[in-house]
Amino acid sequence: MKRKECDKLLNPGRPPSGWWIGLAAVAGLGLGPVASLSAGNLRFVERATISGPQVTLGDVAYLEGFFDTEQEAALAAMVLCEAPAPGRRQVVETPELRETLYRLGVNLGEVLLSGSTRVEIRRPHGADDLAGGHSEAQEDHPLPNAAPTLEAYLREHIAEQFADYGGRVEVQFSRTQAANTALSFTRPEFDFRVLAGAAPKLGLVSYAVEVFKETERLQTLHILANVSLVRTVVVAARPINRAGLVDSEDIRMSEQRFVRLDQIGETDSRLIVGQEARRFIERGELISLREVKATPLVRRNELVTVWNRRGAVVVRTVGKALGTGALGEEIEVKSERSGKRYLACVTGMRTVEVGDAGEPKVVRR
Repeated sequence: MKRKECDKLLNPGRPPSGWWIGLAAVAGLGLGPVASLSAGNLRFVERATISGPQVTLGDVAYLEGFFDTEQEAALAAMVLCEAPAPGRRQVVETPELRETLYRLGVNLGEVLLSGSTRVEIRRPHGADDLAGGHSEAQEDHPLPNAAPTLEAYLREHIAEQFADYGGRVEVQFSRTQAANTALSFTRPEFDFRVLAGAAPKLGLVSYAVEVFKETERLQTLHILANVSLVRTVVVAARPINRAGLVDSEDIRMSEQRFVRLDQIGETDSRLIVGQEARRFIERGELISLREVKATPLVRRNELVTVWNRRGAVVVRTVGKALGTGALGEEIEVKSERSGKRYLACVTGMRTVEVGDAGEPKVVRR
């Protein structure tokens, strides 16, 4: 791809795009021919927090509409990539996800990809390198405080799930007579364990809880809860035009309540200020990373400095930009001397570079 070639020019030591891990034997998951999956939807989240050394499809997407539960579970267990180091994060965009799924044999004509166009994968400090990832870590490591009632225990469990998202979690339990009785179970007469499930979810969520008396398991309860996340996020303080540069005066921080993880706003204003708006943003509207892009360093019809590298020889010329591009993007440039058009990579303010792979890639008209 053009962008990948450009990335190699900017970052020679960067691993290639194939850092995504395709499973050597999909059949080992019990998935069988992936192309025979029943039609379903993969809805990617905006952020995923994991604790294990690998990222699975279930960590970064909700699987919806797959009627074969065994295939759905196997699909969710697919390993996509190595996790970032503890305390670090990485961002993956939809084209990389699509390419990985295609290599794994998923029929993209049968599976709808939706949700966030980029997934930020976070791995908190002190994360356990367990093969099972985030969910198993929650099951194998009980909460430090022995909550006196099942309701208090569940509230602590849910709060722990969202500890790395910031803000506060609000939980409203279903208040049927049966649910009230179950939530009032107390220690030490009873003990509880939440069964490991998929990645943390907001909205209406069902929690499966095993209830023990001494060492005997009495029953498994299904507790319904409405979970929301309240965070202070970036919103527009005034209207921002499309292609406008976002200034510190254009934004403010506002406390908002979210019921979907793929719609939660951005808490770090430093990631927004100085970026360019992709579209018109209304006053009071949330501003996430999807609404902004890197500020162009080269604009159409500008004269640019062109560095042409061929081995140890570096030639400096002048060209006219025939497109607009941010750092790392490839644009078309017209030579002021010969009139030829070729592709070059944006490397600085009004500066582009042609790599040392021989002659520039000439654009035919």
